[in-house]
Amino acid sequence: MKQRIKLKCQYKKFFLCIIMNIIFFTPTLFCPAFANSQNIVLVRLFEAYRPISHLEIFPPFDLLLPDRTITIDIPVKVNVEAGQIRMSKIFPTKNTKDKNSPFIISHRLSIRGHNSMTLHVTEFKSRRQYHGSVLLSVAKNDSLEIINKVPLFNYIEDVVASEAPIKAPLEMLKAQAILVQTILSLSSGNGIIGDSTQSQCYLGASLENEKIADAVKSVLGKKLYYKNTPIIAYYHSTCAGGTSDGAQFFHLTQRHLPYLKGVTCRYCQKSPFWKTTSTQIPREQFIKVFGRGMPEIITQDNADRPLALKLSNGEIISGYDFWMRLGQNFGWDKAPGTRFKLSVGKSGDYIIESTGAGHGVGLCQWGACGLAEQGKSYPEILQYFFPGCKIY
Repeated sequence: MKQRIKLKCQYKKFFLCIIMNIIFFTPTLFCPAFANSQNIVLVRLFEAYRPISHLEIFPPFDLLLPDRTITIDIPVKVNVEAGQIRMSKIFPTKNTKDKNSPFIISHRLSIRGHNSMTLHVTEFKSRRQYHGSVLLSVAKNDSLEIINKVPLFNYIEDVVASEAPIKAPLEMLKAQAILVQTILSLSSGNGIIGDSTQSQCYLGASLENEKIADAVKSVLGKKLYYKNTPIIAYYHSTCAGGTSDGAQFFHLTQRHLPYLKGVTCRYCQKSPFWKTTSTQIPREQFIKVFGRGMPEIITQDNADRPLALKLSNGEIISGYDFWMRLGQNFGWDKAPGTRFKLSVGKSGDYIIESTGAGHGVGLCQWGACGLAEQGKSYPEILQYFFPGCKIY
């Protein structure tokens, strides 16, 4: 039974009934194994913003109950208080009794966009759209756990849209879609994956377009293999001249990642990160993270990316770890790529110069665009960056 409801004061008694129904919401709808058996991917949303204190949801959207679907026609705010989820009107009425009072209280909620539309939600200033349904539950410290149950095709499509450069050629999009599926195939079968770049960037449906949908349809179900095993697929924005050997860069034994050999790449010159990015970090801020004295680059690989640095206290860290600390402490714009140099300016502040964007291993996305513009097909693009691999 489907009902359409405008939230007004006369519905207070009705919503008390809703509250009781939601408290006893069936737990099978939150079971990852149940979801994945239906070609559904479970994605933890706003992973980079956790803990999440509140969420705004925009109409129309459906509230899914065990025995009915209720359509909500006003924007609402969702937050956690005393271990329970509270849904309230964003724009309260002038009646002080109604001000900020929740009309739904539950331990968990399930919502989706109305009539197969995407669901519009906002966390902080980030407004996104999602296919499928969104499951809300209580996480630690009275924060929100937000899980998107998204159909497999839509997940692949939206990761490609989130990851690929704007106006990327069709063959590049096909190559990206194959890598998305390859990475997904190695994820835990019943697990929940994140939406940040720690797994794959997933910003929802707002960046979709017809070309991306066509690209995904044309390679749906295809993955990249090395000796009949799906590869560990790395990709990044811009290599700015050449990729790095994966085993060497990540300090693994040479028998690991044999398909991630460094290759020369001059095809990413249209990337905004081809040119050098130069930034300054105030001395006092820098030494709080890395200590006094200039870190010394000890070794570099064939692509001129630092492999090891020595800090002033004698600690030896990898170039990748140093780059990660830079980004986590000062922002990823300070050194977008892992090919970097360090110096001290006249003011005593530290100067970082880097080229490229991302770790520099595997497929260079802007390079893949350049190859596609030269007429290369997606198998040729993947073969270039992953020598010896095959598509099945």
